[in-house]
Formats: sequence, structure tokens, C-alpha cells
Amino acid sequence: MNSTWSALAEPNRFRIVELLRDSPLTVGEIADRLGLGQPQVSKHLRVLTDAGLVEAHPIANRRIYSLRPEPFQEMDVWLKSFNGVTTERFDGLDYYLQELQKKESTVLSQRQNPDSKMEESEMANQASNEMVTTVGELDLVMERTFDAPQELVFKVFTEAEHVARWWAPLPYTIPVCKIDLRPGGIWHYCMRSLEGEVQWVRSVYSEIVRPERVSYSSLFSDENAVPNDMIPEQFWTVKIFDVDGKTRLVSQIKYESPEALKLTLDMGMREGYAEALNNLAGYLKELQ
Repeated sequence: MNSTWSALAEPNRFRIVELLRDSPLTVGEIADRLGLGQPQVSKHLRVLTDAGLVEAHPIANRRIYSLRPEPFQEMDVWLKSFNGVTTERFDGLDYYLQELQKKESTVLSQRQNPDSKMEESEMANQASNEMVTTVGELDLVMERTFDAPQELVFKVFTEAEHVARWWAPLPYTIPVCKIDLRPGGIWHYCMRSLEGEVQWVRSVYSEIVRPERVSYSSLFSDENAVPNDMIPEQFWTVKIFDVDGKTRLVSQIKYESPEALKLTLDMGMREGYAEALNNLAGYLKELQ
């Protein structure tokens, strides 16, 4: 399904799909709504048709275009894996503003009550446990601090029996998880919904530096670890820093195009990972 994502990565074709989501349209109607020429729209429709996303229905001397449901049903598996996520979105500006407000509140509190050191410590600890997100042109960086040693965080991020306990956003589970932790080794797992829907994922490790860093690339796959192109390929680098006995986890995901990044964000990647890190925090607490 590489053709699917390649087709959707072009902004005008993405807008055409959004229009056809609401109702079938002719070339002329699409051109009028997007402010494009009909020849340009026809070329985009040809690409979408070749990718299996759109089909044409000849009616009299006109051709009416509509979406085909099958490819979107396949992508729906990904979307459903993030249903029910309640974690707030944090981008760099949101986090900065919240931190600024907390600092100002702390300064005011200290002036009014010099004995408020415990409140300041609790506030700082709470702030450090939130996920901080930075979105670049081709990458997404998500950071969070955990009250656990570096070696333990590395262990639960790289050993199958631990990963299966926290990686899936609730209420999803991971009934199958296999990890061959070496450069060229494969991490292959299955995520299952309450309704029994499953989605397989295959990652290939490229670098492992214990206990500081892991790099790998990820794609959806089948149960035999044969990859497909239902999602844009993701290139992960996970850095694990020791910070005075706690651990700072910095996950950077790179994409091949801005459009691939945008599609993944729209699908809920940021919220789903935040939910997984919440699970991880709870699991680390159980282990200590």
C-alpha cells in the first residue's frame, strides 16, 4: 500500500479525498471547490484511482468520482488503536507556557509563604513527569522523565516480556511480542482490541547502545513479519539519560516527508505514545 500513502502525501490529493469523503463529485465540481484547473484535478484523480482510493462512475457524459471503502477500512485499524485516549496534547509552546505559569505561581507563593519548599518540589516533580512534544519539519520528538534508574528503563523498553505490559494504549493488549535485540534484529508484535481486531507491527533495529540508546525503523506487517505500507515508515531513535537517579526518555521519530509526519500526527501518534508512557510510568512503579 505504498501507493496509498504516496497518493495521500500530496496536499491537493489529500484535499480531494476530504471533499469526496462528504459526497461524490465530478472533476468540475472538485476543480471549483479547490480553485484548481480541471486538467490538474484529472491528473490527481488518476493517481488516486491507480492507488485504489477513488473510483469513477460514468453517468451519461459525465464521470462521478467517489471513495472506495476498502483502503480506509484498513487504515481504520490504526485509528481505532488510539480511541479513548484522554491524555492532553503537549507541544513545545503549550509546555513552555505552562512551565512559565507554574514558575510565576511558585515565586508568588514563596513570597507569601517562605516555608513552601515542599509545594515547590511537588510542582517541579509533576511538571517533569509530563510528556513534552516538539514537532519539526520532518521529525517528532517526545520526552518524559521517569522516577526509575536508567538501566531499568532500558530493560523494560527492550525486553519482550516487559514491553508487552505497557506499550499498547489502553484498552488494547499485546498478546504476541518477540524481540531480537541486535543490529538487524526484529521486534515483531501484535496489538489486539477488545473487539478482537489485530494489527501487527515489525521494527528492525539499526543501533543498540546499552543502556543509552536504541534506533530502529517501523512499519505495519502481517503475522509473518512481512512489512506493508499501511503507514509511512518511521525511523526511531530512543535516548535514555540518567538524571540524578531518574531517567529522561527522549524519543525522536523521523519521516521521509512533511506530509508523512502530518498524516501520522493526524492519526493520533502523539496521543497514543503519551498514553503508552503513562502505562510505562505505572509499570516502572510496580517493578520497584
